[in-house]
Amino acid sequence: MNKDQILNGLYTFLNDNLPEAAIQIITQYDIRVENFFSIYTGVYLNNLLENNLINNYTFQHTILLENPNRAHIDVVFVDNNNQTTFLELKHFSISQNRGNARNLNFYTSNTLAGKKVGIVGDCVKLDNLRQMGFIPEEISLVCLAFITHKPTQEQFNNMEIRLNNHPELFDWNILYPIPIENQNNNFGFFTLQK
Repeated sequence: MNKDQILNGLYTFLNDNLPEAAIQIITQYDIRVENFFSIYTGVYLNNLLENNLINNYTFQHTILLENPNRAHIDVVFVDNNNQTTFLELKHFSISQNRGNARNLNFYTSNTLAGKKVGIVGDCVKLDNLRQMGFIPEEISLVCLAFITHKPTQEQFNNMEIRLNNHPELFDWNILYPIPIENQNNNFGFFTLQK
């Protein structure tokens, strides 16, 4: 499998295997649970490894900076073409059932606005590590967002406009491994890649 097939398969695996009761609780209470999705991502990658569909993967890959500083990459995997991918995972809880819950705009604001919890901060982190020489050019960079509930087409369109206007993302590509119209209404998914 190559990187794109792996990312496509990840959505399909999660959509088929996440407990519906868990997704209902996540959306009902606007819970942000990146670790929940990370664990299921690990189950998926482990299945691929056991079936020789990827060469390797690891979680919480550590890059040592100047002692005692370090950076962590959520997931690193090597596909069957020996292509390494650094993967950062985010979960956006946008169901907005309680007051001023976080919306898609919150998670896609840039770091200059002080919102460092979103996907833009992950992209900036990966870019900075590459510019400092810690990530070779041949490694693929992917920032992936799991979204509960799936945004509307209009919300996705507005998000794309916003992300495309962030100067720090000028060479990142917004990609949908699974087309929006084929995504589950309770569970959306998109990536920023370079």
